[in-house]
Amino acid sequence: MLPDQADQSRELAQLVMWKGFVEQVLEAVKRCGWTLRLIYALSADEVPETELFRPNSKERAFLNEKPDVGRILEVLDVNSLTEEAISAKKLGSDDGGCHGVGLWLLASLVNHSCTPNARRLHIGDHMVVFASRDVKAGEEITFAYFDRRALAKAWGFQCGCERCVFEEEACHAEEIEGVEGEGDAGKAVVRLEEGLKRWATKGRERGWLRASFWEVFLECYKSEKPMRKWGRRIPAEAVVAESVAEAVGGDERVLKAAVEAVKKNGGGGGVGGFEMEGMLKMGRGVYGKVMKKQAMRSLLGLNIHE
Repeated sequence: MLPDQADQSRELAQLVMWKGFVEQVLEAVKRCGWTLRLIYALSADEVPETELFRPNSKERAFLNEKPDVGRILEVLDVNSLTEEAISAKKLGSDDGGCHGVGLWLLASLVNHSCTPNARRLHIGDHMVVFASRDVKAGEEITFAYFDRRALAKAWGFQCGCERCVFEEEACHAEEIEGVEGEGDAGKAVVRLEEGLKRWATKGRERGWLRASFWEVFLECYKSEKPMRKWGRRIPAEAVVAESVAEAVGGDERVLKAAVEAVKKNGGGGGVGGFEMEGMLKMGRGVYGKVMKKQAMRSLLGLNIHE
């Protein structure tokens, strides 16, 4: 874990961090044949049995061979998880924030969904995986790997979750593409919101589309110009944030923007306590239902009143 750097040195710092991480992994597999076997298990075509990863596994067997560096790098490239969470920024540095990377073997087996039911939280070198909503018996545990619109194209990743199917088949594809092509963030948001009304989208479907254009909403909220120009035609941060959270679960980017909106409006209970209760709901979606108010206040810097 390294402190965030200025924009011009951020990429270099992350490359240095990645090099150090790879070196540590290679040293670890040289010392321990069991670690080497577990890492190799992540490169198999079939998903390995979780029993293999238990400390007292009956399958425990050490590999006494020279590590295949190329194979290990392929595993790290696909399975490593980055950390840029609010928790890392709060706990790692008072003046900047943190960016980190690591390999957690069991967490590497969790698949992607654009409507995930689980989140992860880093505490020191440990990763805690918890449900961000109620999970039915037999339901697969899933994470959201990435910003779907940006990185899915770069990775050639095809997701068949309910949200992706809806956006590809049930929506007005041409009009959605028109929103994406707008150079003016304010105009794009207004165009999307008008489309939501025409398409009669409600509930989760509305939240899914807003989530897909979250970065555009965020660009509007960071500047007063589009807000002055379009006024109430751009919905309030808290409204959009709650809509997105209801549809896709906890999302730290959404939570952070919503928190900033509450602070901008004076903190406390907000208007009739609506914003603050919304923050707590979203916060528990990100950090788990057991998160206490006092802990949330410390982590997010909110002035929460009982």
